[in-house]
Amino acid sequence: MRSRAATSLEFPESLLGVPWVEGGRDCRPLVGGADCLGIVLAGLRALGYKVRDPWDEIEERWKLGRNQVEAWMPTDWRLVDKDREDVHVGDVLILNHGQHCVLVVPGQRVLGGREKSGSYLAQLRHVLPFAQGAWRLRA
Repeated sequence: MRSRAATSLEFPESLLGVPWVEGGRDCRPLVGGADCLGIVLAGLRALGYKVRDPWDEIEERWKLGRNQVEAWMPTDWRLVDKDREDVHVGDVLILNHGQHCVLVVPGQRVLGGREKSGSYLAQLRHVLPFAQGAWRLRA
């Protein structure tokens, strides 16, 4: 569900400098703190998507033993075959066997968060081959 396109020339750079905080959702650079999902959610919102935090649903499914990404992703997301379809700005890539996620952003880049360095940008071409899946919000 997208409400408006991002028009800020500062995006996604405006989300750089966010320190890593496990479970964090405060994406203010230098003073806040977020994990990779928090960074991805903030990026989606900056792109104009109305998105809820799916962590409680994901965690519940994970605890039930559904350890495959396809089993614990919320129903308002759909799997994109990254080998047959182009990934788009706003898609979320799942990495490290479901332990990490990044957001595809303009300029063929991804936005994510790391434990040691906080939020970061990387080239999509360097990350895509390692993604176990790509997910897109259903329209």
